[in-house]
Amino acid sequence: MDRVFSDIDSNSCDVFTHTDDEESRNSVCTEQSQKKRRRSRARCETPVHAVKKNRRLKANDRERNRMHNLNDALDALRGVLPAFPDETKLTKIETLRFAHNYIWALSETIRIQLS
Repeated sequence: MDRVFSDIDSNSCDVFTHTDDEESRNSVCTEQSQKKRRRSRARCETPVHAVKKNRRLKANDRERNRMHNLNDALDALRGVLPAFPDETKLTKIETLRFAHNYIWALSETIRIQLS
C-alpha cells in the first residue's frame, strides 16, 4: 500500500512515503533533485554572466581612462590659449572652437606680414 503525503508542495523533496521499500523513497527524492538540478543549470549561467560583467567592467575602465586623457588634453589646450581675467573655464566645444579660431587668426597674421 503506497500512499504519498506532502506537506510542502509536489516539487519538494520532503515527501513522506509510507512504503516498506526504502529504495522507492530514495528514488523519488533523487528524481526530484535531478529535475531541480537540470532546471537550475538551464536558468543560471553564472560563468557567462561573470564573463559579461568582467568585460563590461574593463570597457568602463577603458572609457574612464579615455575621458581622463581627453580632459587632460583639453586642460593643456586651455593653458596655452589667451584668456581674459574674468572668464570662466571654457567648455570642451568652446575650447575647440576658440583654438580653431585662434590658430586661424595667427595664420592670417603671418600671411599678411609675409605679403
